[in-house]
Amino acid sequence: MMKRLCLPLGLGLAFAALGSQAAEPCHLQLDHAQLDYGQLQLPAGTTLDRFSQAHSLATRKVRVQVSCPQPSPLAIDLLGASEGGLARFADAGQLNLRLLEAMVDGRAVDLANVDQGGTGLRELDVRPGQRIVPVSAGQALAGSEWTMSLQVTPALPLGELRRADETLLQGSLTLQLAE
Repeated sequence: MMKRLCLPLGLGLAFAALGSQAAEPCHLQLDHAQLDYGQLQLPAGTTLDRFSQAHSLATRKVRVQVSCPQPSPLAIDLLGASEGGLARFADAGQLNLRLLEAMVDGRAVDLANVDQGGTGLRELDVRPGQRIVPVSAGQALAGSEWTMSLQVTPALPLGELRRADETLLQGSLTLQLAE
């Protein structure tokens, strides 16, 4: 009873400039565009009464970098299927997503969800449908280099691992430069 878990993180590149004054487009890069968890097995000692319990897989980090030829307003959109407000994974699982370790032009900054406003946080739980911006003292920032880590923790019901066939379990998330 093995399952193969593959989590492609879509890389949406926006080739239009982020700001109206930018002569060249900004670029978005991920250090790992796909996370492969390999073959998964039902944990030893799992009983039928636990099949609906969520089973979290190892947390992985993906480094995100936005580079602009000159200082520009910075924002990314998170796109993907969601259920109950969380990123969807496989048939009944979810992806827990957190952005952290954000820096703009070498300075540590906070992150904010545009829809929620606020002054920002060093670590921000995120979901599809959100637009994220770097902030300092509550103000959205412009810059040439924006880096951060995306922490990804897939979780799925143990029952997803009990099928007799080998099945590809996957989720997808796209990070796209906002216009």
